[in-house]
Amino acid sequence: MVRPLGRGDDDGAEVDEVHRDWANGLVRGTVDRVGEIDALLAARAQNWRVERMAVLDRLVLRLATYELLAEPATPAKVVINEALELTRTFTGEEAVGFVNGVLDGIRRVLADSGVEAGDVSRVVHGTTLATNVILEHKGGPI
Repeated sequence: MVRPLGRGDDDGAEVDEVHRDWANGLVRGTVDRVGEIDALLAARAQNWRVERMAVLDRLVLRLATYELLAEPATPAKVVINEALELTRTFTGEEAVGFVNGVLDGIRRVLADSGVEAGDVSRVVHGTTLATNVILEHKGGPI
């Protein structure tokens, strides 16, 4: 079960309601679409099965992938940079290149295909348009 972000974290800092709702929405969206997101990660992470990725790397990749797909107001560069900072902080520098490569691969396929973040709501054969585009490019380089 996912526990929503509370009114304050362990150090007593308050999180305002707008940011708390936004963060909780990202988590809910990621959890709701984890199967689809994992398929995208598997398609772009050559020679890596999602379940074999380090847990924190996998969580950062899932959250950032959801944001790339569903948050059109946030530029892809910002999403990727935030994911890299989370990776540096919680995993270490050695994982940054891997996370960057996977996320940049997803970003490039979306950009090259002309799929906008808003298009993810259009479902085609059980998966969204963005997922289909990325999976079609599976054989291409990251």
